[in-house]
Amino acid sequence: GNPIEREDYRQRLARLIRVDERALMGIQAGGALPGQARRRPQFKTPEKDKPTLAPRLQPGRALEAHLLRLLLRNPEVLFSLNRLLQQARLAHFSAQDFEEVDHQELSRLLAQSLEQDQMDASRYIAEYASDTLQETLHAYMEPFQGSDPTAQRIFEDIANTLLRLRETRVRQNLDQLRYLLDDVKGQAELRANIDEQAKSYAETLDRLHKAPRLIVNNSGLL
Repeated sequence: GNPIEREDYRQRLARLIRVDERALMGIQAGGALPGQARRRPQFKTPEKDKPTLAPRLQPGRALEAHLLRLLLRNPEVLFSLNRLLQQARLAHFSAQDFEEVDHQELSRLLAQSLEQDQMDASRYIAEYASDTLQETLHAYMEPFQGSDPTAQRIFEDIANTLLRLRETRVRQNLDQLRYLLDDVKGQAELRANIDEQAKSYAETLDRLHKAPRLIVNNSGLL
């Protein structure tokens, strides 16, 4: 019912299925069109029985953080990672792999550090990280426990973490499309867009499942 949340929901759906936002003006934040009954009736919980709500968690943040912790220590691995992604017919690493704003900014800084040759990539990142990023950068540069892994193990960890992160997002998007498909009955053009996007995500998911075969023992990428 919150108009700001409803507008954000509509914008995300429009980006997801790549249509003009105006095509979704009838979709409510709960997923139903005006005049449609919701599939699940809503019941009010008595005040005394209401549970205490925990802070909203971001399940993808842990994967994002682990990926950045590895890449910030080994920025040059990004070249090998992108070659692997190209072989797997997947998009190159970018800020779009992250949902957290600070992670998006760090990923852009990583890419910029490799596009210049004035200083070492790690030094460039430390030098040009904004004040708002310094705390996150400092936390992610804390030493790992245990012995230092080999270059191949680092590469495998980075590649597998990115693939897991992308698979999680693709599955989430597919779930949203399936729910949305139930709510646009009678809108043939919109359903066609959803079907097309769902097919594209399914193809991406198939490529993600095949990509790990390219990682194992692929030391030639390093």
